[in-house]
Amino acid sequence: MATPVSRRALLKGAGWGGLAYLLAGDYAANTVAHWNTTTRLTKYPANDPSLRGKRRAVLYFPGVLADGTITIQPVLSQLVARADVFAVNYDPYRFVVTDVIQSAAHQLWEAGYRDLIVFGQSCGGCVGIDFARTNANQRNRFNIRLITHDAPDGVDTLVPGYWAYLSYLLRPGPLLNLLSPFVFGRFPVHDLGNLGAGADPKLVKAGEAAMHDSFLSCYVDQVRYLVGLLGLVGYQPVQPHELSSLVQAGVAMCSIGVDGDTTVGNDGLVKWVAAHRIQRALAPAGSTIELPEYVRMPHIDNTGYPLEVQEGLERAFARIRL
Repeated sequence: MATPVSRRALLKGAGWGGLAYLLAGDYAANTVAHWNTTTRLTKYPANDPSLRGKRRAVLYFPGVLADGTITIQPVLSQLVARADVFAVNYDPYRFVVTDVIQSAAHQLWEAGYRDLIVFGQSCGGCVGIDFARTNANQRNRFNIRLITHDAPDGVDTLVPGYWAYLSYLLRPGPLLNLLSPFVFGRFPVHDLGNLGAGADPKLVKAGEAAMHDSFLSCYVDQVRYLVGLLGLVGYQPVQPHELSSLVQAGVAMCSIGVDGDTTVGNDGLVKWVAAHRIQRALAPAGSTIELPEYVRMPHIDNTGYPLEVQEGLERAFARIRL
């Protein structure tokens, strides 16, 4: 004889089932409402009028929850000295890397640019690598020089990495986005009395405000992208043979790492060093693939430690011969 199910168990099952349907509906609502994502490019003309509107441009991809128009400010003078600069701002509600890459490439190609300096920081470094990967398979493709700054290279290079797998279970939409201010309000902020030399406290606070105004739906999309899954979706770690293919496609690349990083750990640095060592042996003469440069600072902090970031960027420029 079957054991009768208690009323409490039925209510508990109905509650969990209802929650699952609610969360699924929340995710579906976000996907439908923001099906077409928007990638905004903000243009900063080159200082030298003779460089404006020419074939070369800088394309800047910021990190997770970052406003590209804010985080680019500490290095903007270095970039506009070389070309027109375009800072990317991701869609605030959804992060779809293929949309970001296609939109940015289309806008720049239509504007007549053919030579790109792609500068990506943290998550933006991974986007930059995927931009170069996609570009290598296009009939009409850019000439690319790629600089990655503190980019992770797979979930095993994130500190800690295991939490990131939760992004496959949690799919926020309008409902969970209501919790965004509470979640991001608990993220660490700068100690304004302990900033690096040259830091502007107003810019630091503006960056923090942009983070606090972000939405969980975009944040979880970004984390899920960084994690990747079984070689099927999301960012996939770079293989040495792939670096060789990128070089043969005309990509000059330099990676900047951070010693003592609190987000991309030493495993990340070790992987980049190993990949670049192999690449230096494989690269044809004239290719510029170098080992990372290290500076002591927290994970990608342009506004808090501008001089360190500027130094690393200048070294990268020298490596890729700019």
